[in-house]
Amino acid sequence: MNNKQSARLVLWLLVFPGTLLAQAPETKSVVLPMFSADAARDQIELKGIMVAGGQAYAAISFGKGPARWMTVGENLAMYRIADIGENSVRFVGSRDRSEFTKHLVYGKPESPEADSGPRKYSKAWINSTANPMLLHATPLPMDVAMNWSQLDPKAQQEIIEYYVNHGWQLKVTTTENGITHGFAWDNIYEAERREVMRQNTVAFRDGLNEAQRATWDEIKSSAPFKAAGPGLTAEDLAVINYRRARFAKFKETLSDSQRNALENLSDFTRHDWSK
Repeated sequence: MNNKQSARLVLWLLVFPGTLLAQAPETKSVVLPMFSADAARDQIELKGIMVAGGQAYAAISFGKGPARWMTVGENLAMYRIADIGENSVRFVGSRDRSEFTKHLVYGKPESPEADSGPRKYSKAWINSTANPMLLHATPLPMDVAMNWSQLDPKAQQEIIEYYVNHGWQLKVTTTENGITHGFAWDNIYEAERREVMRQNTVAFRDGLNEAQRATWDEIKSSAPFKAAGPGLTAEDLAVINYRRARFAKFKETLSDSQRNALENLSDFTRHDWSK
């Protein structure tokens, strides 16, 4: 390839990056830090399984990273996905051919009584820690997202229903030159969750004594602090230190139950969603 041809290729990539991206095959591996086989195995967690258009996808996270949709044949660390079942994924070692299976387990019950938990995909389940998409919708597989407009309506509906079952409604997509992007998801229970958190705050305040309530109201009524300019001034630091000290002193007056309620004001999962 001569210089003139190279220049044309660079110009093409700058002007039409999506065209080449749509034709390029998706990477079939995930580059991760070095781990021993056993350590890598322990870092793998199965978050969900979705079937769309006859293709099975498994949402898999590694360590503390976000879940990523993967298919049979893709590599994760030193393992390859050999099979995706209804509730499990089988991995095969790329070096020693050892095998292990990860099962789909929603949540981590703290007691045997919690093993049953709420019915899967119910309102209570969606708003519990058992839901792997409790706070964020896992991004669609790259090949599914880019070719969304090419999927048949049945496949699209299967995917939409899967996300609805996890509490997310498809809001909007953008398709340009046959490539779809800009997926936006609405949390179906966002308004109800905010109401639960409001009720938590009201209940917490009602449980305070008169002196505690006065301090709490002062804390809540303080305007959000915004530092102006390139850095914090002495006055800014004085305000910050005062608010920190005031809040720390307030917490010292709380009982264990009050402190627990304060720390869980935004925890909507404790609400009884079965009603």
